[in-house]
Amino acid sequence: MLKKLAALAVVAVLAAPAQAQDLDEVLNNYYEAIGGLDAWQSVQSMKMTGKMMMGGMGIEAPFTVMAKRPNMARIEFVFQGITGIQAYDGETAWQVMPFTGNKYFIPIRMEGVREVQGRTVEFETIVSDYKEVGGLMIAHSIEARPKGAPSGQAVTIDLVELNVEMADSLFVMPEKKEEGQQ
Repeated sequence: MLKKLAALAVVAVLAAPAQAQDLDEVLNNYYEAIGGLDAWQSVQSMKMTGKMMMGGMGIEAPFTVMAKRPNMARIEFVFQGITGIQAYDGETAWQVMPFTGNKYFIPIRMEGVREVQGRTVEFETIVSDYKEVGGLMIAHSIEARPKGAPSGQAVTIDLVELNVEMADSLFVMPEKKEEGQQ
């Protein structure tokens, strides 16, 4: 049955009237579909921003891509609080990739041992998505899990505020109320 369907499809394609297009027709249709060649040629520069997922790590990295006529390009992205850049000035391509060295001594993984309900458990903590807050590099993603486990408890920090006014009473254990007291 499958062979008959495949043969029928081949016959249908061969029987269809050929509508060959030359390269100019294909390009003109393409240019029209994307807004018109004149409109695109009037654009002198473009900047795009977004987020990309870093391969297999589940970490979002913000990025900015810039292009300027006649033939300049630049991409910047931030990974664990460190900025990487690749650029081309029309003559020379260059890059700044600090990730290839010592990661500026920022911890990205810690291992240890904990006592849990009388048992010794090995654990690992993965910290990432470092962002600068008031001149300090602070991890905004933390995952703690038993060593070798595929997942554990994950925390994503949305906002870090420094030197916030706080009453000392927030940290004092409340007194236990006696029965009948409200």
